[in-house]
Amino acid sequence: MDTGPICEQEVVVLRPGESPGRAYHTRFVPAGLRALARAVEGILAGTPRRVTQDEHLATYDARHPNIDSRPGPAPIVWHAK
Repeated sequence: MDTGPICEQEVVVLRPGESPGRAYHTRFVPAGLRALARAVEGILAGTPRRVTQDEHLATYDARHPNIDSRPGPAPIVWHAK
């Protein structure tokens, strides 16, 4: 689903005892929006950030039913059941 350099990221850690749903809405989404804003600013300025991904730290969520789980770029399988 996602390959190539990282253009922006922000670490957000789920706190002990914190509800994932609440953290998603109160902290994860805002962090994603801040990262998106930084990415757009860099692109518009002609200086997008490009950090090579460490493939040993990469993860893949194979639980999604519409994703082809073979190694390599994962195309979306539109005809999935």
